[in-house]
Amino acid sequence: MVMVTESFGRVTLSKMDGLPAGFEVIPVTGLDTLLPGPTLIRIRGRKEPPLFISVLLHGNEISGFLALQEVLKPFSGGKAQPARTIFLFIGNVAASAKNIRRFAHEPDYNRIWNGGKLPEQLMAHRLLDIMKKEGVFACIDMHNNTGKNPHYSCINRVTAEFLNLALLFSPTIVFFTEPHEVISKAFSGFCPSVTVECGLSGEREGTGHLVRFLELCLQMDKVPDTQPEIPYSLFHTTAKISLREEAEIFFGKNPESSGITLVENLDSLNFRHQEPGTFLGYSSYENTGLLVTDNRGRDVTEKYFALDRSQIRTTKHIIPSMLTKDKTVIRQDCLGYIMEHYLP
Repeated sequence: MVMVTESFGRVTLSKMDGLPAGFEVIPVTGLDTLLPGPTLIRIRGRKEPPLFISVLLHGNEISGFLALQEVLKPFSGGKAQPARTIFLFIGNVAASAKNIRRFAHEPDYNRIWNGGKLPEQLMAHRLLDIMKKEGVFACIDMHNNTGKNPHYSCINRVTAEFLNLALLFSPTIVFFTEPHEVISKAFSGFCPSVTVECGLSGEREGTGHLVRFLELCLQMDKVPDTQPEIPYSLFHTTAKISLREEAEIFFGKNPESSGITLVENLDSLNFRHQEPGTFLGYSSYENTGLLVTDNRGRDVTEKYFALDRSQIRTTKHIIPSMLTKDKTVIRQDCLGYIMEHYLP
């Protein structure tokens, strides 16, 4: 198997023609014995242009990788070809080996796709150049959540092609423009793209759902450009919920003496309408300890949350998504997002 590697300082981009031997059986934590780092693999199929698929941009979100092992197993060794050529990008291989989202010294691999001078950003820019020249059919980026959420699709443009691609995975669709550094946003400038979120990492249900979705995408002759005929729910992400830098966070029924104590079932609120006055927890600070920023980066915390006798409550109707109790994700990314229904 011929491998060509380009270096970008501490990061390399490896390119391979065909799946490496053992890909279909290797555990995700052993990928670093098979691949030297971020790797772009071409799997030649019967139809062109190619379908681009990315997995493991977050090293501990493994359902996409497990689904690909199942989908691609018949094509290992080059004995058969998939219906369409695939470009498979396997992202943070080193983090996958440690079962972590990312290392503290590096950027988030799904926040490097909008320019910049970091080695990871230069690598991402090079990959985008390659894919633009290939004239890819569509882009699929596969992820997991760390909290309870339905399976849903995310798009960065509300057009018939993007909606139809998203609907192959789920009738629940989220339109977002921030964060703007994600891979699906970068690809949306030159092909239909979708991010699919399939629940908690490694769950059999999520992996099976991805297998069915990938098989549909590979068999499709074109992404329909007519308005979808099946019903769907479309949401728009309007704000991000983070912790203020000084805040400590806990979860439970009783408030901690210092910090924010949010309700134990916080992630069960995802994709459910929350009325004004909904109790979310306690804060020992003079404010909620939360920071809400809109899509323009403005602090809009008071628009959504207030502190009432140490209790954190909503000030208006909200629909949260991706609320998580994973403290590492909260610190490295955010606590969750706020959405509203979107009417194109």
